Amino acid sequence: MTTKPRSRKKAAAPQRKMPVRRRWIPLAELPSDRREFYEEIGEEVPSFEGWEVQCRIGLIMGVYNETMRTMQRMGQVERDSKEESFEPSIDEMGAASEAFTSMINFCRAHVSDWNFVDEEGEPIPYSNEAWIQLDSDLIMCTFGAIQNQTQKAPKATG
Repeated sequence: MTTKPRSRKKAAAPQRKMPVRRRWIPLAELPSDRREFYEEIGEEVPSFEGWEVQCRIGLIMGVYNETMRTMQRMGQVERDSKEESFEPSIDEMGAASEAFTSMINFCRAHVSDWNFVDEEGEPIPYSNEAWIQLDSDLIMCTFGAIQNQTQKAPKATG
């Protein structure tokens, strides 16, 4: 005797969503090589004190991995360059451009808002298109802030 499976009404599955957590974080300081550059040319090191971005707490792994691979390629090109010249090679320029584009894409994927202002102190509305208009130092500080906040170890509870 074969039994027929009983038919059940399927209950509506609860709607699930990826739990994306966001927080406002302050921008990081400029990388040391960039601070040294400003000091060498006798200029004041830009400060982004009070500037913040709202970003994801968890990294989007595909974007993160691609960014890290690009940065590694840039580092390899710099190590492979044997010329001690002030003029960067085509490979170095291409790698730097690719790395910076990757940095912008990383920031775009993780940032959802900011409190950035222009040279006149007017707010710069957040948008994906606005990223390509930003100062390179501001992008580097944003990139550093996201990395710093996502790599912090959780505090022990006690």
